[in-house]
Amino acid sequence: KVIVQYVKGSYFGDSDIFAERYGLSNSGRDTTAISHSNTTLFVMNMNVLDKIKSDFYQIYQEMKDTGI
Repeated sequence: KVIVQYVKGSYFGDSDIFAERYGLSNSGRDTTAISHSNTTLFVMNMNVLDKIKSDFYQIYQEMKDTGI
């Protein structure tokens, strides 16, 4: 069991959404996040990812590089 600690402002899930987009894995989620305080969670679906790609291509590329 591996524990990864995120700090305030961190994000996760890039690998999941890009793995799905590019067919890199069909295993689904490989980690679970647990918060020890009040947390706001933002969810990004493929429509949002497509919008980022069309309107903010450089940011999309950075997200892709991080996620893959």
